[in-house]
Amino acid sequence: MQLALTWDLMVIIFFVVIMSYSYIVGQNGTIKIILSSYIAMLAANGLGNLLIKYIHISQPLIKVFDSTADSNSVVFKIFTFIVFTLILVLKGGFVIDMGRQNSFIVRLMSVTIFGFLSAGLIMSTVLVIIAGTSVDGLMGGTLHEVVNIPTQTLFVRSLIDYYNFWFAAPAIAFVVMSVMNSAIEATPQELPPQYPQYPQ
Repeated sequence: MQLALTWDLMVIIFFVVIMSYSYIVGQNGTIKIILSSYIAMLAANGLGNLLIKYIHISQPLIKVFDSTADSNSVVFKIFTFIVFTLILVLKGGFVIDMGRQNSFIVRLMSVTIFGFLSAGLIMSTVLVIIAGTSVDGLMGGTLHEVVNIPTQTLFVRSLIDYYNFWFAAPAIAFVVMSVMNSAIEATPQELPPQYPQYPQ
């Protein structure tokens, strides 16, 4: 049996790896990955655009993509996005604490949802960088493709074509989770029964 390494298969493997890692780091760690990804993608997009505007390189630095000098920006953006995400996740000076008020089942479902959204955000960002030039979630019109990604790769195309969904969904989920946790914390807790005190 021969297994061809297609675009879909390769992306699904990375998608599952990222989602599996969420179960290792837990809910708070997964949310930190999402927030770090947002910061990293904005930094990668800005620095990549500066590279195009002010540094003119006629030949591709790394011959990975069969394209013009745009490939320099693509490689640089992907490298910056991955490096910045790793630095912020491992050494970032912020801590996420969503609390442990919920049951184990609820926290497991939360990790699954955030892990899925985290994997979708990261993979769609990388694919949009490869397919085009904008990764700020405010894309308009059609992407001009630096790399010719086959149209039959349904999973890959869904990550690219619905990138705005993958960009917004983790933030929406985080807001909903924050509101729910705030509501739980605001609910008055039942006090233990008070027993009468008798003099000794």
